[in-house]
Amino acid sequence: MEKEGFVSLWVGRVQSSEELDRLLAVSYSDEGDFIPSIFAKHFEIRRYDDAVREAEHYEEASTDLNQLLEGFSYDDEIVPRFDMLVHEELLNDINAVVLLYNFKYTGEIVEATIQSNYLRFLGTVEYQPDVDSRTQVRRQVCDQRHYRCGAESQDNLKVGEV
Repeated sequence: MEKEGFVSLWVGRVQSSEELDRLLAVSYSDEGDFIPSIFAKHFEIRRYDDAVREAEHYEEASTDLNQLLEGFSYDDEIVPRFDMLVHEELLNDINAVVLLYNFKYTGEIVEATIQSNYLRFLGTVEYQPDVDSRTQVRRQVCDQRHYRCGAESQDNLKVGEV
C-alpha cells in the first residue's frame, strides 16, 4: 500500500495524545522485522513508513475537516482535495487525525474501535511530493508542529534533514 504521491487519512476520537502515541507506536524485532502498531493491526496494514506519518490529538473536538488538517504537511494541497472527497458530515467529537504520506490505503476495514478509542478511514488523495518528500514531511512535523517524526524525534534527525 506504500505509494509515492498519495496520502491516506483517518479521523476519530482518542482519549489522549499519549493514547494516540501508544496506538501508533511501531517497533522492530531483534532481526529487524517490522512489528505493526496497534492502529496498523486493526486496519490490517502490514507496513508503512513511520517516518512520514503525521498525527495529532486535539483537546477540543471539531467537525471542521479543514480546521483539523490545518498545519499538516502539504495542507494547502491536501485540504481542498480531502474536502472534495469527504461528502459526509464528520462526527461531532473528532479529536484525532492520522495521515500516512506516500501511502494509498486499499484495505476493506473502514473503522475500528480500539478499547475506548474510535478511528475511521476517510480516504486517500494525491499530492505532489517534493524531490525528497520523506525529508519534507519530517521537516514540517519537527520544525512547525514540534511533534515526533514518526518513530524518530527531532533530536535523532541527521544533519541536513532539517
